[in-house]
Amino acid sequence: MNLTKINLLLFLLITHIYSYSQLDFHNEIYYTKVGGDLVSSSQNLSSFNFNSGQNSTTGGILGGAGVYFPVMDSYGNNLWVHLTWLKPDPNGNNVGANVPSTNKEATNVYFTTKSIGGWTGFLYEIEIYLDQNQTGTRANKLNGLFPTTVKAASVEFLTTNFPGYTFTELVNFNILDNNSSGWFLDSINFSGKNLKSNPGFSSTKNFSSAGSVAGFTPSFPFGSKDIYAVSLAMGTDYSEFMMSASNVSRFLYGYECPGLNVGQGAQAMTLSFGVPLKTDSCNITILKECMPSGMIKLTAVDYLNQVIQANYKHEILWNIFQKGETKPTQLFNKNPIDVQNGTRFECTSKKYSWKPNLPKTKVLADVCKQIIQDTVTSECHGPCDDFDLILSSCEDDYDKANALQFPDPICVSICGPTCDYYIALFTKNGQLIDPKEYDITWSNHKKGAFVHLMGSYYNHISCVVKKGDCTWYGRYIESCANYSNYTNNAQARNKIPNKMTRFELKDFLEQNITYKLFNVLGQLQSKNNMVSGYYILSDGINYRNLYIVH
Repeated sequence: MNLTKINLLLFLLITHIYSYSQLDFHNEIYYTKVGGDLVSSSQNLSSFNFNSGQNSTTGGILGGAGVYFPVMDSYGNNLWVHLTWLKPDPNGNNVGANVPSTNKEATNVYFTTKSIGGWTGFLYEIEIYLDQNQTGTRANKLNGLFPTTVKAASVEFLTTNFPGYTFTELVNFNILDNNSSGWFLDSINFSGKNLKSNPGFSSTKNFSSAGSVAGFTPSFPFGSKDIYAVSLAMGTDYSEFMMSASNVSRFLYGYECPGLNVGQGAQAMTLSFGVPLKTDSCNITILKECMPSGMIKLTAVDYLNQVIQANYKHEILWNIFQKGETKPTQLFNKNPIDVQNGTRFECTSKKYSWKPNLPKTKVLADVCKQIIQDTVTSECHGPCDDFDLILSSCEDDYDKANALQFPDPICVSICGPTCDYYIALFTKNGQLIDPKEYDITWSNHKKGAFVHLMGSYYNHISCVVKKGDCTWYGRYIESCANYSNYTNNAQARNKIPNKMTRFELKDFLEQNITYKLFNVLGQLQSKNNMVSGYYILSDGINYRNLYIVH
């Protein structure tokens, strides 16, 4: 497009929802990162451009570390939008459209009417971060990537023909988040100025030559994370479009204009962040909030930014992975939850709806399912930073590595030959935790410092431990690589002999009234009527195999 077209067709998009979430790339003061702080530059991009020197290959202030813009989204969250110029041609020299001019000549940046863009060709990366203070006064510190909703609207319209020129412009948007919903088309003529607007779309990079629109159709590939767009309008008609996506924290925005060797092609978009996508009622977002304790509160909110009240209509399942764990602790229909920094999580949302007059059973429901995976990376700190525990079964690898102080009654190892065993909780100093000081809930609904299990084990037992404002999640994974043999577990620590005479056993039972004698079939035996043979001696916690001799 030449300068005449730019002067005639630049369009300023002003609507209610954009008034508080659309980023003004032209006038907003940008920040740079110094150490862990974001520091104001006291400058904007209104006069910035790439000159014919180093900036054309390095991006100047936009290249390298890039710049940061403060944004308050439509929910009142303090966001930071990180803008980085990557290169002057998204496909590279001799790749795709092959735009030599964008690799040889200066690429002027185009920041007007709140838009982001440039001349001839460019590729930007855009990242969305949360401020350490999610609301209120900004801390000017990053608190991790923040998936949110994004709207993109073309304010410099696409064309395939302009008087004196024949060329095809291409724009591309590529979402880098695995859990994003992908792009959804909102309008192909949002301004009302282009009644013949006819953009062509593709989900693959098939732009191969100047003037070609092969492979592009008016059909929008809904849900695709990759959108490539050209104009299919004939003659001097122009094409425009607006699209939205949810759960986006990183995406690429690129442009190419082959066929013009004088650097006249230009393209620009306005971008809005955190805009409610009312048509995407399936969408959920995970909000992260730093707590004074150092814990991070995770809250699942719906597409209207309302906290999800988990119930039979809308189920929430959290899989919580502590550092280094491969199996999760599962929390069902709890929202919000608190986790420690470094925790990896997976949140599965299932929203059920029913057609009229159908019974509200899950079998007959329409299910909207969404899964969000993320790792909490935060600069939040507090007393909960050091809240850590150990799950172990006597003489397993965790016991060996940490020299745990197992009480004899529960030193029955999962690694041994017996069919039952104990799994217990220990502090980092090796002591069994005092259940009076903790709120402990095991996944089998038991309470206390340990659980007694029987039968085959499939790494299924987990627990949630709370102490004050701190929460710890753990799942026991059987690990017996360093286990030697069964004599190293409770049998070795217990001083009861393996063999007794009838008279020794009678004296023992009279002195240890908690113990009872069972035969090999599990039937209770009288101490006054015993014959030689094999028995089981148990106090309900500890047990041992016993042979009675005359």
